[in-house]
Amino acid sequence: MAEANSGSLMVQKIGDVHIIEFMETNILDQIVIERIKEQILGVIETAGHPKILISFENVKHISSAMLGTLMAVNKAVKSSSGELRLCSIDKNLMEVFKLTRLDKVLKIFKNPQVAMDKFVK
Repeated sequence: MAEANSGSLMVQKIGDVHIIEFMETNILDQIVIERIKEQILGVIETAGHPKILISFENVKHISSAMLGTLMAVNKAVKSSSGELRLCSIDKNLMEVFKLTRLDKVLKIFKNPQVAMDKFVK
């Protein structure tokens, strides 16, 4: 299991799944969001057919720019024939996903274990 921590994100690899966990509770700053986007896209590029699990366990607030970043990440994963899963989204934050209909576009799971089990073996 490989692990890397770079301020805003912690990335670990379990089997062929990259688990990305946000270290910040509020993801609102544009510079932070750009850095997050670059880091996640870097993981996708090096992974081949990436299996990416993003955990929102620590996150309470995100900006619309972060929602846009999630869409860009989703597009990058799909264009690499990979899979993206999100998990551990706080119920208040989930309202944002529902209002923007991203809950219909992105695959969201209650916890990391359920999400891990749903990756194609």
